[in-house]
Amino acid sequence: LFRSYLRAFGYGHPTDIGFPNEAAGYLPPRWNSASPYTLPVGMGLSVTPMQVLQAYMTIANGGRTLHPRLVAATIDAAGNRHEAPVVRGDRVVPAEAARTVTQMLTHVVAPKPATGGKAAVPGYTVAGKTGTARQALGTGVNAYDSFKIHASFAGFAPAEAPRVAVIVVLDGQVGDSHFYAGDVAAPVFSSIMGRSEEHTSELQ
Repeated sequence: LFRSYLRAFGYGHPTDIGFPNEAAGYLPPRWNSASPYTLPVGMGLSVTPMQVLQAYMTIANGGRTLHPRLVAATIDAAGNRHEAPVVRGDRVVPAEAARTVTQMLTHVVAPKPATGGKAAVPGYTVAGKTGTARQALGTGVNAYDSFKIHASFAGFAPAEAPRVAVIVVLDGQVGDSHFYAGDVAAPVFSSIMGRSEEHTSELQ
């Protein structure tokens, strides 16, 4: 059941943005006794930032997949604008479950001890989540660098009627052992989201 939800949220296969050579991420073909405990916290699988963003868009869209677009529109040689279609997919989780998760995510973007307070945008309720992880070394099972960190923040706003979804991923270098997402990725998210909200009228 958990595997089916992972795939329904878009993990394990490329998104529909049509970007050349887009990675599919990795879902283990076989699970072991530890998988039910490690996979839910992100150990033993890999995903792309676009896949994570699509999962957040699904929650923001009330539990129904909303496929991301690489461009909003194209303009032909005659100057005519052609809007790229918004592709809405299947329902992944019930709307009530999506609302519950959204409410949980809004509690992340709150004063300490919440970790995502720096992602707040004045005048809006933001739903989002920090992500801080040691980088894989690529040298075998459980091989992670204790001094190189990936810091990310993903979310959407306004939480009550989402219009914009954003993900920020920062690649820490050697020595960045205190490179926490709430301190470095969340403020970038806040800046991007604040500017986006000024000009956007629908979820992108």
